[in-house]
Order: sequence, then C-alpha cells, then structure tokens
Amino acid sequence: GVYYDIVRNPGSISYNMPFAYTFPEGVTTEMLKKAMITVLSAHKILGTHFEIQDTDVVQVYPENFEPSISITEAKTEEEFNALKADFVKPFNPATGPLYRVEIVDCGSKVCMFMDTLHLVMDGASISLFLKQLSDALSGIEPEAEAYTFFNYAVDELQLPKTAEYAASENYFT
Repeated sequence: GVYYDIVRNPGSISYNMPFAYTFPEGVTTEMLKKAMITVLSAHKILGTHFEIQDTDVVQVYPENFEPSISITEAKTEEEFNALKADFVKPFNPATGPLYRVEIVDCGSKVCMFMDTLHLVMDGASISLFLKQLSDALSGIEPEAEAYTFFNYAVDELQLPKTAEYAASENYFT
C-alpha cells in the first residue's frame, strides 16, 4: 500500500498533502500558533511514526506529543514565494512527526503552510482540521479524538482472537 510505496520512493512527495491558508485580518501569528497547538494536540496521530517490529510494520504513538510549529517572517512577495516553494519536502515515516506547519508573518496578513503525509491525513481530515482551527481561533476547544483509525486498526488486529469472531466464523461454516 501507501506505506510501502513511500518507503520504496523516499525522495517522493507523491503522498504529501500540502496546503496554504491566508487568515482574516485580526489573526496574529501568536493567536494562530496557540490555536494550532490546541488542534494538533487533539490529533496525536499526526505525531506518530512507523517502525518494523519483527516482520510487521506498526504505527507508534508518541509518548509525549508536543506539536512543533515555526513562525517565519516574509517581508516581500519574493520571500513569501521562496518559503512556499521550499516548504514541501519528503517525510520519513520512520522518524515522524508526519506533519509540518509554518506560520508566515507577511506584515499585513498571516499565512500558514501545512503539509501532512497521507498516511495520517486525507482530504476529509483536512476539512475537519480547518474547522477545528477556526473554532480554536474563536476560543472553542476541539474535542480530543475518542476513537481513531489507529484504534480501529488495533481492534481489527484483535478481532480474530475474540469469541464473537469465532461465532461469526462458525455461522458461515
């Protein structure tokens, strides 16, 4: 799948999910950074990495996830375009985190570049993420994820060991 394709092509950005967003007047870099930390902290999956354990590839949650966000200044359109052109880089699934955020102070406006690896975010997730970011900027705390795809994957691995699974299997035999 996607993981193996990324590992086979370590210099590729094919599975990156980059976007740029310009914020309305009144949003400061510090407001945005605080809101981003709040939302990122609610989605610890973005801090994961992948390891090979025995012969299995496993996704590993960080014990202590502290979101990393850089703030940069772009005084000219050329500086802004150079930052944007240099932002998207390949991810290393073995080291994580599998996201990057850069807040850019453009003087009259604040912009944000964000890039995630498709292993941890997709288009629907980006939409939800931006909604939660908008809420956080308005002072509304996002709910921490109660059940993630990570949880689902773990449950799926455990399912064959359950009585329900055996009963389902026996029903069809």
